[in-house]
Amino acid sequence: MSWIGGLGFLDIGFNGFAFGPRGSAAPALALVLGGRNVFDTTLQANGETYTIPLKPPSDPVVAAKRFQQISNGSSHCLAIADNGTLWSWGNNAFGQLGDGTTTARAAPVQVGFDDDWLCVCAARAASFAIKLDGSLWSWGRAISGILGDGSSQDRSSPAKVGSDSWRTISADSHVLAIRFDGTLWSWGDNTGGKCGLGSSSGEVPTPQQVSADTDWGCVSAGWSHSLAIRSGRLFAWGNDSSGHGFLGLGDGGLYTTPQQVGSDTTWRTCTTATEHSHGLKLGGTLFSWGRQISGRLGNGRTVEGSVLSPVEVTPSGVAFVDVLAGSEHGMALDSAGRLWVWGNNGNNGIDGINDVAVPTVAIDGGVAALPTGRYATLVAALQEAA
Repeated sequence: MSWIGGLGFLDIGFNGFAFGPRGSAAPALALVLGGRNVFDTTLQANGETYTIPLKPPSDPVVAAKRFQQISNGSSHCLAIADNGTLWSWGNNAFGQLGDGTTTARAAPVQVGFDDDWLCVCAARAASFAIKLDGSLWSWGRAISGILGDGSSQDRSSPAKVGSDSWRTISADSHVLAIRFDGTLWSWGDNTGGKCGLGSSSGEVPTPQQVSADTDWGCVSAGWSHSLAIRSGRLFAWGNDSSGHGFLGLGDGGLYTTPQQVGSDTTWRTCTTATEHSHGLKLGGTLFSWGRQISGRLGNGRTVEGSVLSPVEVTPSGVAFVDVLAGSEHGMALDSAGRLWVWGNNGNNGIDGINDVAVPTVAIDGGVAALPTGRYATLVAALQEAA
């Protein structure tokens, strides 16, 4: 195996994913989890323990697949191959793999036979996907209205949600999604007002419009709060009664409708996890805010604290193109294809021993894209096993 900067990355036997035209060359898929090379791994999240079996697929058809996009849930993964087919693997207790069963899969299995899937989003135990025609599909655990069709019954196969056309989606215990007309919608668990609908409790079983604005461009659903960007302006809402500052509004508190973070109009993308958030501005500058512990903000500090507003943490001379907030870590991709990581020692992918307080290069070039999801970390890297 190749080791770069102390990071071990595992080629698990099938080609990886990259964002780009179908049929284009895709890199090797690598698993980066706690700085270890693993096949079977146990994750603990939200008080539950999950086992993810990760073994090289023996099926030569599966092994030949090239994935264009991937999303990590708390214990399962979804991927779209370069021919538009949908694949899944991992825990399947609630049917979240979508293959019509509740059997865990140690290698990718194809979900149905359609070849017109555009994007995927894996939540904790639910799954979502959008087709080329803009139709939205959901399956898995039907809790707190998260499947979006009013159902309270788990399902093990994709089912269409309404008849509208959707552009992008982000999900945790609640869902944020943008339609093709630029409007923002939400549904699922509304504890703490994270759906942004003006109330702070209950569940939302079907998509509800968050605002009348039609220029929403980016969304990120976290554990107890939400972030979204509208025409370069960053908005936040949800419950920060702990006062950690992950809303970025300069205080703690509970907000049930979108509140603008500062006055800047140059925000490009945003990402949120449990108690911290990250964002990129035009020019590739990286910002962090929220609970400061174990280096997860990348601001040079590992001691407990709170950062109530966005602070820049961009290394000198670096321009980032994407960023992902993990459960206790962060990672970003720069314009040179390098992967930078920071945060908790069990999540940052450096050595599994020391917290990393500032963005640090983990893979020195050849990284194609970041995934979505904040539990495990799958990275597309061009480096091949030595």
